[in-house]
Amino acid sequence: ELPTGTTFMVQGYYKDYFNLIGTQTETYGPLTVDRYANKAYGRARGFEIDVDHTFENVANTGEFRANMTYDFSFTAGKSSSQDADAQNRLLGVPAYTEEYPLDWDERHRINASTALQFREGKFPQLGSVRVPLDDWLMSVEFQYGSGVPYTPSKYTTGQDANTIPTNSARYPWTETTNLKFEKYFRYGSKPASGGRESRTIFTVGIDISNVWNHKNINSLYSETGNPYQAVHPENPTYNPFDNRVEYDANPRNFGQPRQILLRLGVSWE
Repeated sequence: ELPTGTTFMVQGYYKDYFNLIGTQTETYGPLTVDRYANKAYGRARGFEIDVDHTFENVANTGEFRANMTYDFSFTAGKSSSQDADAQNRLLGVPAYTEEYPLDWDERHRINASTALQFREGKFPQLGSVRVPLDDWLMSVEFQYGSGVPYTPSKYTTGQDANTIPTNSARYPWTETTNLKFEKYFRYGSKPASGGRESRTIFTVGIDISNVWNHKNINSLYSETGNPYQAVHPENPTYNPFDNRVEYDANPRNFGQPRQILLRLGVSWE
């Protein structure tokens, strides 16, 4: 039996996608071309667990809500884009007939959020101590992802490039925690039920994104498997005297660092 105020939900899904757009090779005399055709296939499987709970009278008068969602998903197919087969042919990569994880296949994802609110005239009570702060809201959001796939290189795997399974390596996991706090200051008489009087509400708040300043990787170089260096030292073109750090370590390869935003607002009720 679930506690009062708790909801629990489990959902599963599966779907097969046929006749997606891909390319097929055709030869006309000495000319080889790639033509679009409805030949690609993909499939998706997974389930989602969602838990939501509301607590009342937290610290005597507060309201607290928590939610967590866990997603497990598996997406596989013959190609991640309509041009993948044509690109592989031009690069000399043999046709890959087996299914493999698609570019957006992230097996595990967790989203969680909490919110604590004390309304006007409601003060936190910690034991026998009454905290003289009412009319405020604080929330925390958490996101975790296990990482999407990419195809590693012969330098990091030790295999021949044409025998490396597509999307057989994974990006590092990602994590983001965001914090928000708002305090409300209300001026004017509280309107009676059905009345037309209004009050001015001033809001002072702070938003902190990526609280732990985690360095999430948006993009990496498949040859080296990291976002800092594009050319592997074993690559014959590698030049140890060529300082490429400032070029290769593109800031766009990383997610946003910690950011702090102070906010002031005004509204009426």
